[in-house]
Amino acid sequence: MIEPLYVDLTHAVNIAEMKIVKTLLMRAAPRVMGMEPTDIQRGMSRTVRVTGLALDKADWKKAVMPGCEFKLTHVATDGASVVAEVSAPQNALPGKRQVSVPVPGGEALTFSLTVVLGSSGIDSKGMAAGTASGTIARAGQVDRFPISLRRGQPLGLLLEQDSGSQLDCQLSMAGPDGSVALQGNRALAFVAEVDGIHEIQVRDREYRVGTAGYRLHAGQFPVVQGVFPSHVEAGKPAKVRLLGVGLGDHAIAEWPEVPASSVGTRLILPSPWEGIPGASGPFVDPSPQVMDRQVIHVPPFGANGILETSVEANRWKIQATQGKKLVIEVKAARMGSPFDSSLA
Repeated sequence: MIEPLYVDLTHAVNIAEMKIVKTLLMRAAPRVMGMEPTDIQRGMSRTVRVTGLALDKADWKKAVMPGCEFKLTHVATDGASVVAEVSAPQNALPGKRQVSVPVPGGEALTFSLTVVLGSSGIDSKGMAAGTASGTIARAGQVDRFPISLRRGQPLGLLLEQDSGSQLDCQLSMAGPDGSVALQGNRALAFVAEVDGIHEIQVRDREYRVGTAGYRLHAGQFPVVQGVFPSHVEAGKPAKVRLLGVGLGDHAIAEWPEVPASSVGTRLILPSPWEGIPGASGPFVDPSPQVMDRQVIHVPPFGANGILETSVEANRWKIQATQGKKLVIEVKAARMGSPFDSSLA
């Protein structure tokens, strides 16, 4: 007779499971699951603890955080955490910074930390320059931040939405009389025309239903509001002047030759201007671009002008032929201009 055989495999299975888990952990790619804190105030240093899986496989001594210093102090032996000292210089630009950590034989490990200007309170004189957080949570909601400015005082504004936001928030800047002087999507360069309490406004572009968390940075930092000329000709050398605040006296960007393949796109601003809030280069056009309003121009061409006030007008001389149609259009609001342009 054959006797049934019973063998207790529980212990063996547990050992096998442990070996499998250990093998999987050894093979797992490094992954960041969280960090504390997530903010670094400019002009200061903070100890940041990063948590995750297999973090010991990354080369943290070679971690790079643009415009800031990321110095490793400790890596846990199980790879579950890393501690570093992070410093942001006094002139650091506000906003998110991607930290990149090399991984031997694999893709770099990346995560984000945010440089802030400091907490921003509101008193009877208005909002102090700094970083404020908020949430748009209902249709038609407009968050208002009063801020006291002197005539001629420059102010940089940067709006950052949280990931997963359902709305498309926009910034507006209103003067003491309540009229909106400037508006845009993410960054504004504002110079006060009068003394008084101005108002920063944050809302959804279409006043829609949804939720959007955001951070508003307001203070003394460079912002590129635009460039002049706004268009450059493909295949030719190009030089533009940067318009905005905090850019210095010689804010010029140059290209030895504009690539012919870039027609219809915007050029990326070269060093040292890349990464500045609002930084976008000129549009590339196949036609010659002109700026001299004293001579007669023969179409096709693009005329680049700039209006300093709402009552100013630019006049251009065009060589026209009787019976020949000309198509003339003006681009201003489409490029972020606060003026409602018209042709006459």
